[in-house]
Amino acid sequence: MKKLKLVISLLIIGIVILGLFLIKLIPRTQKNNFQQANSQNRENPEDGLGADKTLKKLSNTNMYFTIENILNDYVSYFQNINMDVKLELGRANTTESEARDNFYKQSITAVKTLFDQQYNEYKNYEENQIKQYTAKYKNKSGNSNYNIEIQDIYEGYISPTISVYVVYSKINDEDFNCMLKIDSNSSRYSVFWEDYLKENDYNYNRTEKIAINESNIEVNNYNYFMMVYANDAMIVNKYFDNFKKILIYNPNKLYEILDKDYKEKKFQNSQNFINYLKRISNRFTNLEVTKYQYKDDTIKIIDNYDNYYTFKILSLMKYTIMLDNYTIPDEETIEIYNKSTENEKVYINIIKFLNMINIKDYESAYSLLDNNFKANKYPKIDKFVEAINNNIFDFSIVESVSKYTESGNNKICDLNIKNGIIENSKTRKMTIIMQLKEGTDFVMSFSFN
Repeated sequence: MKKLKLVISLLIIGIVILGLFLIKLIPRTQKNNFQQANSQNRENPEDGLGADKTLKKLSNTNMYFTIENILNDYVSYFQNINMDVKLELGRANTTESEARDNFYKQSITAVKTLFDQQYNEYKNYEENQIKQYTAKYKNKSGNSNYNIEIQDIYEGYISPTISVYVVYSKINDEDFNCMLKIDSNSSRYSVFWEDYLKENDYNYNRTEKIAINESNIEVNNYNYFMMVYANDAMIVNKYFDNFKKILIYNPNKLYEILDKDYKEKKFQNSQNFINYLKRISNRFTNLEVTKYQYKDDTIKIIDNYDNYYTFKILSLMKYTIMLDNYTIPDEETIEIYNKSTENEKVYINIIKFLNMINIKDYESAYSLLDNNFKANKYPKIDKFVEAINNNIFDFSIVESVSKYTESGNNKICDLNIKNGIIENSKTRKMTIIMQLKEGTDFVMSFSFN
């Protein structure tokens, strides 16, 4: 009966500790307001805006989301001009050809109308020139994704209500760089294409004053925008979506933005990292944020496969990242562990071991094995990986601790493991023998029943 009480207590404590050890949701008030943020910049000469009307890297999160929305709407006209839209006519009394032609004409008009007056006087693009320009963004892969991928944004102050934003971005892997002129008083915008930026030296290195006129933007049927006020969930998901795109389409870039110490300790070189990603590549498109903590310049995320991520924000949408919380544990993790009882530490370490297995980090899991056990049972990592894959699930979680005993310095846990993806699956039994060491170190052995 005492053993049963101990097991139940261990489970309850483990769940509480795990909840603390994982991540808690911390609310954060939104401080950014479009006019507030810009007026603060303009009143401070050291910021560069308002003092000499030069360009400065954007730091206002709300403005970032607003510009992204503006440009996603804007490039939808490119999509219509390129005939890349998937149409569902339903019962509409028109043919597909007529509908596409109508969208095309409206979009040509929209693009011409959205050119800034100053830019129109400078270039005065006609229909064929617009069509030729947008053609390079035609989606050759056959899908209809024209989402803008922003690389960088630089802002400049023209007047109390007029600002410009130089945007470096991509559409379907092609560079799309432009400048937006934004009238905060009327919530209207206008567009300059990249040729104007190049020919007039509007780039992130610009030190000269901005020579865009201060006139208000005229109202038309296409240039209204709504300011976006981003909450924590939007910001966290934006960073996570950005990470996913890099993970799927540019893993070499992901290696570059890994935290330096983490990268050297865990992977040593890019090939080890690429080999690791291949093991979990079938999960990439399904990754979702399930828990997060957003505090100061750090975002911690747990996804639906219990992967841990730590984003260290360097500037707006620029960051370094760690892909687990055990290679280099943070101070909070170490503090929670050190304050735990020995039974709680055993449970935390079991979760850590299973987490390594779940994310296919076999090298880290293998390093936790007792040397004698390793030499006798799994002298090579291949045998260890084979045993793991043959006996537990692709994603395993602890359903219950059925028995907990001690033998000398060894802690012995009998676990019931279940499939974390498939509901109502059969459980499998696993016994873990663990010896706690100094600090957060431990060694262990295991068997399947």
